[in-house]
Parts: sequence; structure tokens; C-alpha cells
Amino acid sequence: MARMKRAYNEGTGANENTTATLGIVGSAGFIFLTAYFLFVYKKSMGMTSRLSLFIVSGSLLAIVGGFSSVVVMFITPQIRAYNRISVYLAFFSFFALAFLIGRNKHRLSKYVYLPLLLGLFVLGILDQTTLGMKINQPSATEYLSDKEFFQKIERTVPRESMIWQLPYMLFPETPHINNMPDYSHLRAYLHSDGLRWSYGAMKGRKPAYWMQNMSMLPVDNMAEQLSIIGFSGIYIDRSGYVDAQKEIEGKLASLLDVSPIISKNNRLAFYDMTKYNVIVRRKYSAEELERKKRELTSLSPAIVMADHSLNDLSSGKSVNIRFMSGDASSTRAGKVVGSANVSGIISDNTVSLHGVSSHIEFDLHKKEYGLSFWACPDEKQVIYADLVSNHKAGFIGYGIEQNGSSAPQFNFGIGNGKEWRTVRDIAIKPQVWNLIVLNLRKLASERPTFLRHGIDNCPLG
Repeated sequence: MARMKRAYNEGTGANENTTATLGIVGSAGFIFLTAYFLFVYKKSMGMTSRLSLFIVSGSLLAIVGGFSSVVVMFITPQIRAYNRISVYLAFFSFFALAFLIGRNKHRLSKYVYLPLLLGLFVLGILDQTTLGMKINQPSATEYLSDKEFFQKIERTVPRESMIWQLPYMLFPETPHINNMPDYSHLRAYLHSDGLRWSYGAMKGRKPAYWMQNMSMLPVDNMAEQLSIIGFSGIYIDRSGYVDAQKEIEGKLASLLDVSPIISKNNRLAFYDMTKYNVIVRRKYSAEELERKKRELTSLSPAIVMADHSLNDLSSGKSVNIRFMSGDASSTRAGKVVGSANVSGIISDNTVSLHGVSSHIEFDLHKKEYGLSFWACPDEKQVIYADLVSNHKAGFIGYGIEQNGSSAPQFNFGIGNGKEWRTVRDIAIKPQVWNLIVLNLRKLASERPTFLRHGIDNCPLG
């Protein structure tokens, strides 16, 4: 059977589906339910009839070229990985056999019934495992280290405390940050049920932009703002930094005046903000704290706000837009850095965007207009950071975004309502002011016109 499976995988091209096979016991249940649906199915919808209906409909949905293709073509392409329905099909298959044996229990003596159950259990386990399957000792050691670490945090801060997680990581699906794999921050949720963690804001939405800009502030500004909002501690995954001590922990330990809780494997660190929070609360009056908290949690720092409606651009009317920056050199997250004129023709007015998180974003779709601005990106960029965009759900809009490598490399992509497609790469030089002119008159034909001109080095800092 193993040789047959290898031959099948080599002929069809297997990925994660290589671990989705049902095995002998599951296959028996699957075949039984399929045959039952074809030859015995009753509209009375008893348990077996329902299970057989689930099996057949699930298979028709997920099979290559099945009804999932119809969903993609005519409803939405955003549902993917239909092969993962195999987990449900396996459950229905195993449950069918268990139900069948249980329903006929009275017809079997205990000398047949119990050995039959035990035999199916042992056969199923042997069929679904291999001799090479064993406990991964490094993973087990790391798991126990994490467990002890998070238990210490729960004993340190009150229940329901908010904990800020660094480095900021996009969710879902993002490349490694140095040696920190995707979804690493989820370990906090795995080992803790009494604390609230910052990781998990959906990328492309306001909370994610807000968190990204907050994480890029200087340490003293970030800590004070987190304190005002109500956070009780800062959690750091050191594998996400080249040198965590130099980049952030040295400043944080000095500012908060605490020694961190460190995991056994030295990967994770937690800084308690209790003492620091008392200092911040003494610094401002209750009214000032409440006002600052409202301002900080409004989500406005990360989103560009338009002065006027943008619906009249197709008639050639001009519209002024404010552009905002969450640049790390700012004294606060979010400041107006300039204004530009957007109209039915390319405008001569310009706005300057400087640093790692300055950007333009507005709600405008299927209109013809031109936009010109100066951009001076830093050498290291936030992955997939937008320079200018009007993303919407359902693969609608466009964007000039960083290409995912954290380098100052950008591309232009367009969503046609079915998929997000990269149209072309854009050469934008780092630490140089680039004049970028974007003519979106041809957006419908997916042939936008670009002009980029690099001039003198821009001042950094």
C-alpha cells in the first residue's frame, strides 16, 4: 500500500494532500457510505443517510474540477484549499463504521464485539502511522520552555491584561522575520487563557495598520502610548531581531526599570509595565489620559482621510486629499505631511513621503485620474507595505506595495475582482527622493503609466 501511495503521489504531484489519506479503516467507511447513497439512500434522513449525503456532497465539492470550480468562477475565489475538507470526510467515514457497529451490538456476543472494536482501533492506528513517527525532542523541549514562560507571565500581571507583542508580524501568511517563522506569536494563545495578546489583526485592515505604525515608533514613544491605552507588558520574540538587546531590549529595560522574564531557551522575553504605568498616570491628569486614549485608539493615524468626496473625479473636478505618515521619526504616530491635488489629469502639486511607513490610501475605484508625489524609502521596509493603494475586500483596487522581502523593492498590482495580480515591478531607489507620477486613466486596461525620476539624496533621521 505504501508503494502504491508513493507511485500515485509521484504521478499526480502531491503537496499537503499526502497526509490526507483515509487509510484502510477510513476507506472502508467511505466506500460503505458512497454505496449506501447510491443504492440504499432513503429520504427519511436517518443517521446513515445523512452521513452518506455528507460524504457524497463533500467529495463533489472538493474534487478537482468539482463544484468548488463553480464557486470560484461565479461566486468568490477567496475560498481556497478545498482539499482540507478531507478532515470532515475522514470523520464521517470513521463515524459511520462506529455507528454501524454500535447499532448491531446486540447481534454480536461480547467475545466478538470487543475484539472487533479493539482490532479496528489497532489497525487504524497502525495504518495512519509509520515507524518513523516519534516525539520531536527539540519541539517538545521548546514547548515546555514556552509553557513555563507564559505561566510566569500569568502570575506576574492581572488576568485579562493586554500584552503587546514584538516584533510586529502581519497576519495571516507572512515571510520569516529574521529567524522568526510565520505565526510564531500564536504560541502565546496556546499556553495562556487569561491574557489578551496583540497579535492577529487582519492585514490590510485599520487595526493592522495602527499596530504596525505603533510598533515602528521610538521605544519611549511606543511604551508611553501603550501605557496610556492600557497595556500591562511587552512580549518580545528575540528570534525576530538581528540583535534584540541592541535594537530594543536595552532601551526598554532602562525605560521600564525592570528585569525581564526570560524563557529557558532564551528566545522569549517579557517586560512588566506595572511600575512604568504608575509613572505615566502621575504624569497626566485623568482628563488628559482619557483624551489621549481616545486619540490613540481612533485608528486614524494609519489611514489617510479625504477632505472632500472623491466621487466626482471622472468629471474632471479636482479634489484635495490629506496624506498622513506613521513615520518612525515622528513624535507621534500619524501626522499630516502634505496635501496633493488629484484630478482627471496629472496634477503638478506634490506631496512628500519619507521613511518606512508614510503612505497614501483612499477609497476610490474605477475612476480615471493622475497622482504625483515624492517618495524617499528607507533601506529596510515593512514587508508588503503600501506606498499608495486603494485596497478593498474581494480583490478590488490597486496598490504600489513592497514585494515581501523587506528590501526597498516595490511592484504594482491590480485586483480585478477575482484575483490580485502583479502587473509590473517598479524601481524606486532607497534614500533618494523619487518623483513618482501615476496615471490611472488606463487602469481598466491594466496598463497604468509610470514616471520615476531619482534626484539628490534625501536627509534621513
